[in-house]
Amino acid sequence: MVIIISDPKPYTVIKRNRGEKGLLIKKIPATKDMLEFGQLIGNNLRPGHLIYLVGRLGAGKTTLVQGIAQGLEVKGYITSPSFTLVKEYQGRIPLYHMDVYRLDDPEEFLDLGFDEYIHGDGAAVIEWADRIEHIIMEEFLRIEFIVDANDVRILHMKVEGKEHLELVKELKKNACFGGG
Repeated sequence: MVIIISDPKPYTVIKRNRGEKGLLIKKIPATKDMLEFGQLIGNNLRPGHLIYLVGRLGAGKTTLVQGIAQGLEVKGYITSPSFTLVKEYQGRIPLYHMDVYRLDDPEEFLDLGFDEYIHGDGAAVIEWADRIEHIIMEEFLRIEFIVDANDVRILHMKVEGKEHLELVKELKKNACFGGG
């Protein structure tokens, strides 16, 4: 099933791909828009949701997580857990923010017990998820960050699983996405 969210600027659907299940493509022109989009996601997260973030350094992954944290009513400033690998934040539900860039072997993700954060009592967000994709779970929202020549972020979003499809449907209902 392909879900395409029709929405006004600054969030613009720029492509429709009928060949891939659950693919959304959106353009985010500025940092404030990335924060706002993250907040919309955070407003709709429920326990057990899992979000994979993929993209080059400086693409906006941590900025999106900052917005997600706002939507989850987390207090304080969110930073990338590059050296600690995981940070836990308390909000409406717990937010487990992971960064797997520094893992030498993807199997370390399981060895360190990070899989215990997934599909639990909070929402898990994993930066650099492409480093562990061969052990990735079956239900998730995967967001790939592409930076174009004008420094605009283009987000490729792939949805897998019923719970995450419901998350996308909730986003579609939001007024910022053109109604639902």
